[in-house]
Amino acid sequence: MEMFDTLVETRIEADGTAQVRTMHEEGDQSEAMREACGMFLTAERKFQKLNANPACVTDPKLNVEWWDSLELNRGATTIIGNCGAKQ
Repeated sequence: MEMFDTLVETRIEADGTAQVRTMHEEGDQSEAMREACGMFLTAERKFQKLNANPACVTDPKLNVEWWDSLELNRGATTIIGNCGAKQ
């Protein structure tokens, strides 16, 4: 760990006592959560776009894309849930 990788938060209470809290640098877990959220947003936007098109029910190609985007959305949601469970 480098010299400046740790943040220290000091809070002085009204009664004069000090509380010191060490805050460590964000690790791999936060990066994984950021990536998972990005994947989810991309999948959700694609799904919402396809879902708004009524032809996705009658057009076989669009229907397959709809199901594929729904699966990507579910997969991204699962990844986010797994990231949260590890914390």
